[in-house]
Amino acid sequence: MRCFIGFFVPEGAKPVVLALQERLKRMPTDCKYVELENLHVSLSFLGELGDTEVIETEAKLDAVCAAGSRFHVVASAIKLIPNDSHARVVVLDVQDASGELGRLFEGVKRDIGGDAKPPHLTLCRIRETRDKPALADGVRKISFDPIEFDVGEVALIKSELGTAGPTYSVVKGFKLK
Repeated sequence: MRCFIGFFVPEGAKPVVLALQERLKRMPTDCKYVELENLHVSLSFLGELGDTEVIETEAKLDAVCAAGSRFHVVASAIKLIPNDSHARVVVLDVQDASGELGRLFEGVKRDIGGDAKPPHLTLCRIRETRDKPALADGVRKISFDPIEFDVGEVALIKSELGTAGPTYSVVKGFKLK
């Protein structure tokens, strides 16, 4: 099964994300926007895992999460990944003041691996950009109230690709202290 590690954005934060996506739709680019029900913060994309690998990943993720505590995240900056000149994805940079998110990310990267990228919340994937400098300039000019929420659970998430887009479901959730 195709899996990644992350945590979902709570319902209360979704209207601000939707408003940002609507503003991005006015930019000179063609994007595939993340559906509201799929909004999440990514820690690592694992790809295809067999049954044994799922069990091993669950055990490792349980240990990483058992060593961590609940935390409060703030998303207050939009970024283009990998950079302004070669933008492929528009994301919100996600931070926390306690350092718990960084410890969690480092634990996932060290103990589980996969395609671990710094924590981010994907707004859209860019299909085509007609004017890269205008997109970068426009994204820099977007201001918004920071999106804040508490995180008490991390999940191993299954991603099933379909014609209407991906469907995400929690394979197993792991509570933080």
